[in-house]
Amino acid sequence: MKCGVATRCINPERPVRMAGYASRDKDSEGAYQDLNLKALALGDGNTTVVVVASDILYFDDDVIGPVEAELARNPGIPPERLFITASHTHCGPVTRRGDRNMYGWRDEEYLDKIRQKLVDSVREAVEEMAPCTLTYHRTRCGFNINRRVKTPSGVQMRPNPDGAVDRDVDIVCARTDGQIAAILFGYCCHPTTMGGYLLGGDYPGFAQIGIESALPGATALFVQGCSGNVRPNNVDETGNFKSGPLEVVQKYGEELADAVLNVVAEPGTTIEGNLRTGLRILELPLMPHPSRADLARATEDSSPFRRRWAWRMLDAYTRELPLPTTWPVQVQTLQIGKTLSLVAIAGEVCVEIGLRIKSMIGDGPRFVLGYTNRVIGYIPSKAIHADGGYEVDGWYFYENMPSYLAADAEDIIVGAVREMLAE
Repeated sequence: MKCGVATRCINPERPVRMAGYASRDKDSEGAYQDLNLKALALGDGNTTVVVVASDILYFDDDVIGPVEAELARNPGIPPERLFITASHTHCGPVTRRGDRNMYGWRDEEYLDKIRQKLVDSVREAVEEMAPCTLTYHRTRCGFNINRRVKTPSGVQMRPNPDGAVDRDVDIVCARTDGQIAAILFGYCCHPTTMGGYLLGGDYPGFAQIGIESALPGATALFVQGCSGNVRPNNVDETGNFKSGPLEVVQKYGEELADAVLNVVAEPGTTIEGNLRTGLRILELPLMPHPSRADLARATEDSSPFRRRWAWRMLDAYTRELPLPTTWPVQVQTLQIGKTLSLVAIAGEVCVEIGLRIKSMIGDGPRFVLGYTNRVIGYIPSKAIHADGGYEVDGWYFYENMPSYLAADAEDIIVGAVREMLAE
């Protein structure tokens, strides 16, 4: 096996609109931490796969499409071998085309630089590949918590200690000449510890800094799990979620870094074998479209985003425009021999789905990721679908979708993953 790594700083050169919180109404006011993207290339002599980790909320086809086309041309990496992930920090710049409607504007010059840095980092990582050994490690980290509480007035976004959660930390460690060259690590937790108008990577950024500080010469790459309904257990005196302060964000990052550092000091499980990848575009069913009466009521909603969505939908009805009944989502797999399986889903996948896929794979080396490549919105699990709430039916109008995903989405995804890994 060979590996190569490359890092690019992606700090904006001027104030930008930030993604993650619809309430933001002005540009960024500086940064509490550098933003980076990092590429890890793996090659078995015949096949090269690249995983990119970035301090970004998420990407869409406006960024991913041109990058895929350029990397397919040079160095010849097709889309199924390219995993561009986002940490989902809520303190990063606006990157998706549709988010201009939510946040006001998007810095197009900055996006051009992001595309080029994605291409450059992947090419450099491929060029730098050298013989390596890979080991898999697993540990636990406990600062995440389910964020859905069922109440008589509906589902509230509050800490739920009895809700589903995934506290595993999955790790692949690459060593060249006996020294750690790269650590790829994944955790399941929304990076929403910090709000405000300062750019930064939230706890994943501090975790990467902590690992790299302890292991000079190593590159730490964070990948986000299926954290759609999981976030940091950062609460105020009333037991409700709160934002910051920065010291808490750093504490969570250091806690995750320490967990990784402690376990990579142990031998781990050797990962070897040929690289195999798969990619499918699944059409996930949507719930029935709202009626004209529903839309008329929504035009008077307290949310300006829902009001604008309702008017757009009514216009589509009036003009008899066809509306989709399904929504596409990309699913990818990577297998290394018979030792490691990685699954990546292009959405804000709720934790129950991630846990189900992990259970299907078994207790061996595995990663199950969300927020990869062309990210759609939330993919709710069957377990929470009937209860509604933000992750089910409170988000889709931000994406200009006619409705939200049906409960069958989970079975379609899990079934496709089972087939892809079996192939």
